[in-house]
Amino acid sequence: LDKGQLVAGLKQIIALFEEADGLWINLQGKDRKERLEKNKKKCEKENKEFNPKQKIKTELKLHVMYEGWKKDDKRHPLINKQYIAGMMKPKDDKETVIENLKRAASYNQAVLIIDLIYGLPAQSVDNFVNDLKIADSLPIDGMDLYQLNVFEQSALKKAIDNGKIPPAATTKQQAKYLEAAILYLDELGYKRLSVCHWAKTNRERSMYNTLAKSGADVIPFGSGAGGFVGDISMFLNRDLQRYMNAIDEGKWPLMVLTKEAEGKVLFKDIQAQTENCMVNIQKLAQVYSEELLQLEEVLNIWVEYGLFEKCGHTYKMTVAGQFWQNNITQTIIELTQQLLMGKKSFEVQPIAAQG
Repeated sequence: LDKGQLVAGLKQIIALFEEADGLWINLQGKDRKERLEKNKKKCEKENKEFNPKQKIKTELKLHVMYEGWKKDDKRHPLINKQYIAGMMKPKDDKETVIENLKRAASYNQAVLIIDLIYGLPAQSVDNFVNDLKIADSLPIDGMDLYQLNVFEQSALKKAIDNGKIPPAATTKQQAKYLEAAILYLDELGYKRLSVCHWAKTNRERSMYNTLAKSGADVIPFGSGAGGFVGDISMFLNRDLQRYMNAIDEGKWPLMVLTKEAEGKVLFKDIQAQTENCMVNIQKLAQVYSEELLQLEEVLNIWVEYGLFEKCGHTYKMTVAGQFWQNNITQTIIELTQQLLMGKKSFEVQPIAAQG
């Protein structure tokens, strides 16, 4: 770096490795009493029943960093481990989030991407588009948009059922959120990288999201990370302490190591196409089997239902098709299993709990 590009600090480090996780702990003593009193007043104000025996928790943030590595025979152990722990608020207000994003961008040391979820309780389509406007006004390099799924037995589902928060948008309503987002980001000139990812600048290429779903080798790094090499998939220990202990002992902190199922390479090629909002059966048939050409009959039906538009040998997803991309991908994979592997059963899953 040029001298003018250096950020003020006590030490310059060539490579900094970081890991972070959170631990929810029960509050005791004075802090517990203060929080209970605050919750009691809130229940009285909202005319709700107060439970004096409720659990009062806060999150302890744990952070570990290493200041590079050293070569030791065939190993490269990380060095100068430092621990940082502290209490943090479970959520920040809008102004704090904006300030933190601007501060991160000011260092000019990383690609800055933000994730936004649509279909949240009490979130209208106009609210979501306004969030996109705010995000666009910030010095970010891109944004990722994800549909909310409410799962049975989840804390969110229980809160909705108990009337603590309004219902989430239904699956049918969520399609309107995605449609509005696509129109707005197209108007602003954002580049569509995949079904969920948009780039504002050329710094954002979404390489991980694209390559991970196209069969490229992915080496996991960090507690809870997952990846795959060839037809072997792996997950590292998601327990931070066990992960760090394994590193200190010179062991690979694996939690799961499995061999991928038959046809996984083909399935990843299918997913790579649908991630780019298109399907080209001709290309797949040339590589794997002409039997796959039969899938075009299904795609032609989807064209009639407005999920695709046919452009030569390529079927391009409409906005409706993009919304149902996961379901479309799974259906194509299961039909492929039937054509090439003789699988006769299909996986039937209920719609998400939001309806």
